[in-house]
Amino acid sequence: MPDQDVPAATPVPRMSVSAASLSSVKSDLAIAFLFEADRPVVPGAGNGPLQRALSLVARQEGFRGKRREVLVWHSAGRFPSARYMLAGLGPKDSFSTDAVRDAFGAAARRATATPARTPARVAAALPAPPHAGEGPGTEAI
Repeated sequence: MPDQDVPAATPVPRMSVSAASLSSVKSDLAIAFLFEADRPVVPGAGNGPLQRALSLVARQEGFRGKRREVLVWHSAGRFPSARYMLAGLGPKDSFSTDAVRDAFGAAARRATATPARTPARVAAALPAPPHAGEGPGTEAI
């Protein structure tokens, strides 16, 4: 059954792989996947202005990084991407392939419902495994 929140004519975002950080990628939507924490640390945002801005927005909006939680912020031209999305993975200690799939699914549903130019340019900072040598994130993708 198709998702009822997404209009039938909505274009599917195209994705490509890059080693660039979210703070330098120009896109319609940049997605960061975060573990549940008191202070969100945005992968690919470094410690600069983008990290500070997204941390502030997350705090103001009550975003905690809970599993399936999604927050979209419009940068109003202050940063290279038009919008930034934070997608929650849940607690680090319960990180799994299913958590990554849930986060990607929630992000994809929200991304397709977010107005953007056609075709949309999407950038994503993929989740790193919480423990070295483990990789459910890669497995899920």
